[in-house]
Amino acid sequence: MSKKPLPTFDRVRELFNYAPETGVLSWCNPRPDRPREKEKAGWNEGRGYIKVWVDGFVYYGHQIVWLWMTGLWQPMIDHEDLDKSNLKWVNLRPSNKSLNAANTGIRSDNSSGYKGIGWDDDRQRWKVQVRKGDVFIMKRTKTLAGAIAFHRLKTLEMYGKYARFS
Repeated sequence: MSKKPLPTFDRVRELFNYAPETGVLSWCNPRPDRPREKEKAGWNEGRGYIKVWVDGFVYYGHQIVWLWMTGLWQPMIDHEDLDKSNLKWVNLRPSNKSLNAANTGIRSDNSSGYKGIGWDDDRQRWKVQVRKGDVFIMKRTKTLAGAIAFHRLKTLEMYGKYARFS
């Protein structure tokens, strides 16, 4: 099984137009059966991400936009506002698995309403957990306010601008 080839900067610029302010990725030369000029490229694949075809292969729209803007292929890109279909340039930033995980919302099974904070029934305390790679920090506090403050402090220390609290 061969690896999917990465599109080149020149090929992406040949195929697409991109408006950084609006995030619209469009075809330079629309298909003959759809002759509208500047037709929007790609489709929402069901989980919120925009995908596009390039020479018979499917790629994420945000990766194509990154290549179009910088000339570099970026394997992982974070959507700052969590909207996976928002391709505005100001919303995209280079990332890795750990940073991408930091910029997520609250899990559906969260009981406190705050990311990384839950109630420990056995000890009757709020439990705070923050993880980045091999570093794991856990603390219990008597008050929810103390748990929130500790979580924000440690999350900011570990993730900086990628930190998300809710």
